[in-house]
Amino acid sequence: MYSKIYALWKKEHNSDEIFKIESDFFKQIENYLKSLQNYQKNLKNKVIKTLTEQKLNNLLYLIEELCKIRIKKSLTLMMNGKFPQKEVLCVEEIKAFSAINDILKNYLENLTLILKGETPQKLANGTLTGDYFIIRVLTDIPQIMGTDLKRYGPFNKEDIAVLPKKNVETLLEHNAVLLIEEK
Repeated sequence: MYSKIYALWKKEHNSDEIFKIESDFFKQIENYLKSLQNYQKNLKNKVIKTLTEQKLNNLLYLIEELCKIRIKKSLTLMMNGKFPQKEVLCVEEIKAFSAINDILKNYLENLTLILKGETPQKLANGTLTGDYFIIRVLTDIPQIMGTDLKRYGPFNKEDIAVLPKKNVETLLEHNAVLLIEEK
């Protein structure tokens, strides 16, 4: 397994391409590390124990560097509007890079809105900023109790109102309002 990780690190290090790894790559690494640690723990010979410890440290370094290289390559692709081919990624990478890609897309969308002089509706993690928001009502809404315990409404379509953040989030989820700006 050590030589396999080293060979992959060397290929990744010397190329701009992202090379294919097994979908359970990190599970394999975890199992290998555990077996190496158990082997080292049970060694009596200090010289072999020290050599095994050095091998373990080298392996951890290689794995960390391998992951950094793959992350950098994937981020470069995502910054250019492309997603790495899923066939070359392991399960953990697909999950992590998908989340990062969503955040980058949201960020770039917000940046575009800011450059147009508009107010972004959401942060990169999908949450609203501020405590109160000015909204435009898209559908008739009966009176509601705000999270600040004040009554709001009833609202008619096209009304403009100021509501607490949590209420706005709920109404946005139901496509009942359009966010105008943070108050």
